[in-house]
Amino acid sequence: MRTGMFALALGLLCLGFLPALPSVGWLITLAACAVGSLFTRVWPLGWFLLGLCWACGSAQQALDDRLAAGLEGRTLWLEGRVAGLPARTAHGVRFE
Repeated sequence: MRTGMFALALGLLCLGFLPALPSVGWLITLAACAVGSLFTRVWPLGWFLLGLCWACGSAQQALDDRLAAGLEGRTLWLEGRVAGLPARTAHGVRFE
């Protein structure tokens, strides 16, 4: 069990040494190889690859949430209607 946890942690940390994120095709291939190797004698390699795929997927998700390059440095105005202001009570603050 410790070997599997160590291999998973190494896979997660290995992302920091990659120059670029692998493409989706490579990630699917690596995940398939990882699942296939979990049931063989090379199961630590499977945990390593699953950790790497997990880290790459999380990193890609974080990159997808970035601000669009066209909006960088622009001032945007947000308009809306205020429904009500908070009211302070003895037990705390109440919002409508």
